[in-house]
Amino acid sequence: MNVLFGSGVQDARYRQGLYELREDLHIGESGPALRLTAKEGARIGFERDETGITVYYDRPAAFFRQLRRALSAGGNAASFEERVFDTLSLLVDNSRNAVMNVPAVKELIRKLALLGYSELQLYTEDTYEVEGEPYFGYLRGRYSRAELREIDAYAKLFGIELVPCIQTLAHLRSLYRWSTYYKGAFDCNDVLLVGSERVRELIEHIFATLSETFTSRKVNIGMDEAFMLGRGKYRDLYGQNDPAELYRRHLAFVLSVAKKYGFSVQMWGDMFWREYEEAGRSGKKMPAVPEGVTLIGWSYGNPFADYETQVREGEIAHRFAEGKNFCSSFRFCGGAAKWYGFAPNNAFSLPVNRANLNDCERAGVRDVMLSAWGDCGCETPVFSVLPNIVYYAERAYGNRSEERFRAAFSEMFCPFRLFMSIDGANDLSGKGERGYINTSAKYLLYNDTFLGCMDKTLQGGIAEAYRAQLAKLKKAKRAAGEYSYLFDTQIALVKALSKKFDLGVRTRKAYRSGDKAELLRLAKEDYPAAMRAIRAFFEAFQKQWMRVNKPHGIDVTHIRIGALLFRLQQNAKRLKAYAEGKTARIEELEEDILDEFGQGNRIIMQNWGETVTANTLTEYMSYV
Repeated sequence: MNVLFGSGVQDARYRQGLYELREDLHIGESGPALRLTAKEGARIGFERDETGITVYYDRPAAFFRQLRRALSAGGNAASFEERVFDTLSLLVDNSRNAVMNVPAVKELIRKLALLGYSELQLYTEDTYEVEGEPYFGYLRGRYSRAELREIDAYAKLFGIELVPCIQTLAHLRSLYRWSTYYKGAFDCNDVLLVGSERVRELIEHIFATLSETFTSRKVNIGMDEAFMLGRGKYRDLYGQNDPAELYRRHLAFVLSVAKKYGFSVQMWGDMFWREYEEAGRSGKKMPAVPEGVTLIGWSYGNPFADYETQVREGEIAHRFAEGKNFCSSFRFCGGAAKWYGFAPNNAFSLPVNRANLNDCERAGVRDVMLSAWGDCGCETPVFSVLPNIVYYAERAYGNRSEERFRAAFSEMFCPFRLFMSIDGANDLSGKGERGYINTSAKYLLYNDTFLGCMDKTLQGGIAEAYRAQLAKLKKAKRAAGEYSYLFDTQIALVKALSKKFDLGVRTRKAYRSGDKAELLRLAKEDYPAAMRAIRAFFEAFQKQWMRVNKPHGIDVTHIRIGALLFRLQQNAKRLKAYAEGKTARIEELEEDILDEFGQGNRIIMQNWGETVTANTLTEYMSYV
């Protein structure tokens, strides 16, 4: 059936939104029209019969979800849902090299609208324009104020609130390099210097810009993981001070500026929970969090723990109960694991999120957020974790059924089981164990063939696992529709990994056994084959990147892949020279590789610099 966009919808808000969603909903500008009646009220759902569709909704965010469900229902149907969470939010990392381009953000907003999300936070440490701060986000692909206004207006078409998500204390290392411009602004590492006039000026500029850019008057001010607060330049200037006191002093200042510009504040709660735990140990009473501040607690799962530990319930309820001792407003944030390299791990995050959301319901938490962080390359796009994004939406509207969740995903995108193969490059066993996580998608690609510090992590069966994953990925690509490009990247990645993963192990084995014929064959055949596969992977990856992100940041992958290819080329030349008797030895291959991690253990190694070499790539000063 076809529906004339905007038919029966009197509110202009929905007419424009429907026009933007015409392709997603398969609604046209001409042809037979279904009568569409929208009814505000407490009920959320739809009724559909031969005369048309009636949508029941309580807010704009629910309208598009219910219309999508109604249009997907066959024949006469009626379905109503119960809202479990008041706020359903998605946070997307735009600070670790990948800044989503505006068309991709709009695409994401359309998907969120169809799922019923009410809020979007684009996490920007310094990747947004701040008036009066030319070095803030300089050369990093920062969003201009015009771009953020465009995104803000677009989100409003669907009842989605674009909430600024920033940092006002820590996680600002990218500013650290402009030490002349930000002289006197840093305490230690990535933590700002509390009380500094330069910091006070920066915070003022930030909020003045936010107030002119966003229509929302909510703001996430960050302030998490400021572990080195007061331990660097501050101590040099003012002596030893209680970090908790410094933290509260800075928070009071930030809150005063936020209030000046009319913002209500939410922030990460880890520093307060640390203070609470310390107060419990010392017997001191912890001061309450300032009134009006919403603390965000999070749980993303422990990748080193077994499955039973991952899905153990009660943590969020316990934390929420503790939080009531020192704060009056709390929201929860879960995670969709895309921060471990070139491939996501939906299978890891889904059971963790299931346990967390069960906990949230029991604890009475009404505001939930799903985070899609990046790592030090941010190589995995947010669309690769659509299963977790859909799962959060289904739970927010009272759907606890695994079958209904999978059906909802398959209805919107492609068969759930096929899409889940996108995790494949991180599953070295090929068995998809629950809770299993291994970042082969990054560390085995970059692991050096002479200085192979990750060689001991390898276990049997990896080649067979890659072959099995490749077959699944190819099948998924054929069904993935608009997201087939994601599977192009993963197919090319698995092909590259299958050529590269044990190349260093085989190289060292041939060298240590004196097999010069095998070394010559490796140099002439296997090294070039790996390089060709890596180049093909990069072409697919770059196409994916440019579709989703601004070009800023891909220079990091250019540097890394370029170095990998050059290193393979040079290592192959040295192998050939040794095999032909032109050199007497290859010193790196005479050194034993130590078993730091334990063969076959779950490894979390997403830091390129620590994977590619044991030598020094860059120097970091503790503070300026």
